[in-house]
Amino acid sequence: DGENDEMLLWCNESERGSVCNVRVCSTNGHLVAQIADNQLIGTDDVIRWNCANAQGNLVPAGIFLIQIELITNGKKSFSEKKTCTILHE
Repeated sequence: DGENDEMLLWCNESERGSVCNVRVCSTNGHLVAQIADNQLIGTDDVIRWNCANAQGNLVPAGIFLIQIELITNGKKSFSEKKTCTILHE
């Protein structure tokens, strides 16, 4: 319904001082939102996305790609792509 909607990503990194990059893209690969940009994370952290695009507008219903990257000690330590589905009433 666009009210208090959030997607939560739990980060359980064993080393302190890691940074995280999280991008949300459309299924055709266009960047929708950058929800973490070299964000320093702890050993047990949460990154939140309010389902808004880069302009602050609620994204349309559909499937989105979530690109997650962790960098530890200056080197990429984790990289994964996930999907999420946004539904509206």
